[in-house]
Amino acid sequence: MTRRTVIAVSSCLLGTPCRYDGGSKPVEWVQALADECVLLPICPEMLAGMGVPRPPIEHHRRHGSWRVETPTGEDKMRHLAAASQKILHWCTSVGAAGALLKERSPSCGVNTIHADGALVKGRGVTANRLVRAGIPSFSEEQREQFLSWLGARTATSEPKEQPND
Repeated sequence: MTRRTVIAVSSCLLGTPCRYDGGSKPVEWVQALADECVLLPICPEMLAGMGVPRPPIEHHRRHGSWRVETPTGEDKMRHLAAASQKILHWCTSVGAAGALLKERSPSCGVNTIHADGALVKGRGVTANRLVRAGIPSFSEEQREQFLSWLGARTATSEPKEQPND
């Protein structure tokens, strides 16, 4: 029996209504990964206790450091950092090989996030934590790169056939 690859996945990509507006962003090819992988659903904002629906959050540069704030200026960085640490712990505990995250999210954005009222190049709090810990992280917009990585990983982890005696 071969062990299935574990992938952490932003819950909203799997259809869970956990986004700030109460919606989700289901992606069919991501959902179909359940046929070949074990999917570990994650939502840093929910784990941080922000609820659904909730005010949107985005990154802001204040006094030389980054914060993640609601429109009223409430800083959520400490809560997201703690949630991200828990998610990293879950990923390492179950041996997650990688992560597939929601682009442009203040928590899960892999390449692009909302900051100071614009879309900018950068990583969300959780994506940054996972990448810095060595967990390969991709966004739903990186389908080809993710599938190539998964295929290469699967090919190298499959047991080799033994010659008959």
